[in-house]
Amino acid sequence: MKFEGTFQYMGNHGVVFNVSQITLTDSERGRLRELHFGEAKSAHYEVNSKVVEVYDKMLAKNLPCVMMIGISKPLTRQQGDALNTQRTTIANLAATAFTAAAKAVAPSYVAVSVGAGVRTYANEILPTYHAGDVLVSIEAQVNGGIGPQRTLSTLIIKTWLETYMSVITQLVIALVVSFLLDRFLKPYLLRKWLGVVLVAAGAVGCVLAGQTRVLGFDLGLLSAFAVAIGMGLFMKRRRFEEVG
Repeated sequence: MKFEGTFQYMGNHGVVFNVSQITLTDSERGRLRELHFGEAKSAHYEVNSKVVEVYDKMLAKNLPCVMMIGISKPLTRQQGDALNTQRTTIANLAATAFTAAAKAVAPSYVAVSVGAGVRTYANEILPTYHAGDVLVSIEAQVNGGIGPQRTLSTLIIKTWLETYMSVITQLVIALVVSFLLDRFLKPYLLRKWLGVVLVAAGAVGCVLAGQTRVLGFDLGLLSAFAVAIGMGLFMKRRRFEEVG
């Protein structure tokens, strides 16, 4: 599946958005995973999942659904400070880019509703911006149908430093848990079966969780830690048994 068009527009405060447009029907939903968002870099999977989520909210069925995905270039410190001072939403930032893209390639009804949809949600999200943040705005429209005619979703891709610190934090937690279990969990059967459960659950999580996050924790990363902790417990299951 390919984009119908990709455009670059500069919004307020000089924030540059790369806007991609696609029109699809329900029979093509499965191919949404084929889309690649190079601007999102390591967060490509997260953006891709959000696009699928937005499409599902539309309940478009066999009606054509027009989707626009705007991904900004990383914010500078000056841009982040200016956006925080003016309490600007991602929707407002993307409004100019979406409207310009709609006028260039989409039917007239899309050009009107994109702007309206952005204004509708403009005051609902007031995030805090940081230097290096990448902003994502996803808007979809269906002309008719049983679901909402327009929907909008936004997210902020964390900076490399924030992501790095998150990984370090989770690694420290995993090391502490591993140390406590290895030190204070003494019964042979508990060590054996807890090890087996952690390895099995971790292996499944590594396959299914991907980059899913819950309460800020990367489930894929935690699954890998679970496998390592489980293997340690199982291999040293007889640590506290008396010899002879």
